[in-house]
Amino acid sequence: MVGANSDDHLFAGRYRLGNVVGRGGMADVVRADDDVLGRPVAVKIFRQGEPAHTDARIDAEIRTLASLSHPGLVTLYDAGTAPDTGGIRVPFLVMEFVDGPTLNGYRAGRALPGDLVARMGHEIARALAYIHHRGVIHRDIKPANILVAREPASGTGHCVKLTDFGIARIVDADRLTEHGTTVGTAHYLSPEQATGTSAGPATDIYSLGLVLIECLTGAMVFDGSAVAAAVARLHRDPEVPEQLGPQWHSLLTTMTARHPENRPTADTVADALHSLSSEPPPPPATAVLPVANSTAVVAEQDSAPRLTEGSRRRGLVPAAAAALFVAVASAIAWMATGTGDEPIETSPSTSVTAPT
Repeated sequence: MVGANSDDHLFAGRYRLGNVVGRGGMADVVRADDDVLGRPVAVKIFRQGEPAHTDARIDAEIRTLASLSHPGLVTLYDAGTAPDTGGIRVPFLVMEFVDGPTLNGYRAGRALPGDLVARMGHEIARALAYIHHRGVIHRDIKPANILVAREPASGTGHCVKLTDFGIARIVDADRLTEHGTTVGTAHYLSPEQATGTSAGPATDIYSLGLVLIECLTGAMVFDGSAVAAAVARLHRDPEVPEQLGPQWHSLLTTMTARHPENRPTADTVADALHSLSSEPPPPPATAVLPVANSTAVVAEQDSAPRLTEGSRRRGLVPAAAAALFVAVASAIAWMATGTGDEPIETSPSTSVTAPT
């Protein structure tokens, strides 16, 4: 349980808690003031009574964040355990407070100018290149995990930061999920995540491609229910509007290639987006209000079909598609019972983490 502090009590001896600005499956994110250093912070407070693997995930998130330092990533300041308002000791993380909304809140259902999307995308791609070179995969790239900070000194008037490494994974490290399962947000899963196969750096590239298309067109690429969205990418590829121009079309098509080995690296994406940011912005496509995100834990079926280049456009055979549909639906139903591993979803219109 999370609540505001009384005047004579500070969380963990130094943090004066304010309003909850984000709430997810395992934790709440609270805006707070650090009474020792006199700065605003975001405190991520994990709830009691979570599944047994939660401690391992929290430890992994702390280790991951502590090993990273980049302008495009939120900074970890502190971590530990402390009594919540009910007196129960709970784990917590303290991160920099970014004064601005999530990308969802910033976009507010509208398409953004191509030049702005290129600049923001370039910053995120650079952050991804940084973590990928250090063997870290984010695995949950989506608008709700991209924070837009007000930064007048930057080229866009804003800077963007990637947050929430709650389901990030270090390449070749011990897996915290069982073989054949994956965790992510259904509308932004890569095909390999949707089938439960191994995720790599290319997984983040695919998801970023979906985010960029959404920003340019104003419409979610795979909309509808979580089940439909997760299955859709296995039998059709994202549609990249021709009116975005040949450079955008080529980049986004390769970023969202069905097979991971056909996608560019984060460094290549960053270079391409830097080039696009200096090009005249293309006219945005017709804006469509986005569909609310859903989060899914998707289980791989032993009989899941292997995709080939020949099947890229034809899609799954009906029987295989039906089997996968049942698997995804079962996983989502399991998650709805409260035992699923759900990434933190931040409030789209509020600040979460102010640059230091």
